[in-house]
Amino acid sequence: MFATLVARQQEAIFRALGEDASWPGVEGDVRVILRDKDDDSSFGQGRIVIRRYFLRVRASDVGQPKKGDVLTIAEVSYRLTDTPRLDRKEVWGADVEKLA
Repeated sequence: MFATLVARQQEAIFRALGEDASWPGVEGDVRVILRDKDDDSSFGQGRIVIRRYFLRVRASDVGQPKKGDVLTIAEVSYRLTDTPRLDRKEVWGADVEKLA
């Protein structure tokens, strides 16, 4: 019963906050949640703001994502820069980089 409630919750979250993406090896679009955040770094006496991207995708949509996978969201490509981690809600999370 609890697993069903968690699955419904995740479905609602990805439907509301997610975006359609094409993923290599997956037929059709999958819903992903892409977030960005600014990290502050020091460089000598100055500070640099670096934009980082983090992606979430359900394990039911992408069985085994891997570092180096390239996905496309609205004609913009992103590459997974680290090994995805699966959380307790069966959602993969990974840092990604925006490709030019």
